[in-house]
Amino acid sequence: MLSASLYITVCSARNRVRARLRRLREPRYFVGAVAGAAYLYFSIFARMRTSSRASAARRRGPNAAAPPAVMEALIRSGPALAGMLLLVATVLGWLMPFDSGLLDFSESEVQFLFPAPVSRRQLLVHRMMRSQLGMLFGSVVVAVVSPVGGLRRVQVALGTWLLMATTKVYFTGISLSRARLGSAVTHARRVARLPVVVLLAGLGIVAAQLWRAWVASPPASVREWMLLLGSLSTSGASGAVLWPFVAVARPLFAAWPAPFFYALAQSAVVLVAVVAWVLASDEAFQDAAADATAKRETRQAVQKGTAFRARATGLRLDLTGRPELAFA
Repeated sequence: MLSASLYITVCSARNRVRARLRRLREPRYFVGAVAGAAYLYFSIFARMRTSSRASAARRRGPNAAAPPAVMEALIRSGPALAGMLLLVATVLGWLMPFDSGLLDFSESEVQFLFPAPVSRRQLLVHRMMRSQLGMLFGSVVVAVVSPVGGLRRVQVALGTWLLMATTKVYFTGISLSRARLGSAVTHARRVARLPVVVLLAGLGIVAAQLWRAWVASPPASVREWMLLLGSLSTSGASGAVLWPFVAVARPLFAAWPAPFFYALAQSAVVLVAVVAWVLASDEAFQDAAADATAKRETRQAVQKGTAFRARATGLRLDLTGRPELAFA
């Protein structure tokens, strides 16, 4: 199934590129492509060259200034801040009806893969592989627009890809666990509630330790706030709670090369653990996939039903008047 998924992914990407290249035969698409390429060059690549030359000149200058204290504190506490944001987003993911879209199979996948002799875990692996191409492209875009240069762009691309992949797979696990919450088996419902209980307990531990640290030594500046938040990820019970979230974000802030590869290995461990959790929850795959497909069909039906429907506006268009009203 891995080779088949890779074949489908490569062929789909190749056909998309071919279809978009064929569109360039039409003048409207060709002019739009030229305008888009020019916009990208002058807004991103030209500025990148100018900023890199200016930064190099500042570094060579005799009055090269050290980075501000706030920026230095942000770099040091960046993984902790990102880890806390990921913790809060994870808790909200359980409480709000978010969906990663990984279980939203297309019509062709439903017709050909569901009746095929393929297990539920293999279908999950197939969808994970299909989603990697888009995330890799998004990671490259983030690295290109980032105000960094050299090998730092490769670091940003790899770190962003691991962050996006882990987040997408984890939200898929949330969707599968929600499907198990309605199971008739009591043990399955308890197992599905366990991640929610653990996350809420972890959030309470981090909030309690943050409150104690703030009461003991109230920060007087933004730099002290950042250092206080950064210390939570390396000390006490909050450090253990925040470790997987900080590990996912650390490659974006680690120095090159040894600290970066060490942080990359830690982030990969978290990704493997999340993938294993999702694959172990494949019992609820059928219900979750059916629910995602039903939502997609409902959205398509609403779009088809409202795309060309004429509605009464309550306004009477006179024969004379301002043209803005006619356009409205």
